[in-house]
Amino acid sequence: MLSPEPPSRFGAVFCGNDQIALGAKSVLRESGTRVPDDVALVGVDNGEYVISGQSTRHLTTVDTGLAALGAAAAAQAADGRDAPGTHAHRCTLVVGATTAGPRPEG
Repeated sequence: MLSPEPPSRFGAVFCGNDQIALGAKSVLRESGTRVPDDVALVGVDNGEYVISGQSTRHLTTVDTGLAALGAAAAAQAADGRDAPGTHAHRCTLVVGATTAGPRPEG
């Protein structure tokens, strides 16, 4: 009789960007860990879509809206505004196949 596999010591991996998340996914799979069944995986930057133009959402990611952020920074610099400090910028969670749970319709 096979003994059950021990539960994972963690339930999710949050990576600093999508490229790191894809590397983590590869290592997790090689170790026999199923994504998202055993461990959820999230990246940041929506690079899978922004860079490659893929319309399918494989990786769950935080889209930081870099184009809008860059436009806002450029407009501030072009206007000569000196506004040091923290500036809020909206981000969006893009749900893909690397996290469990309800998927957005579309």
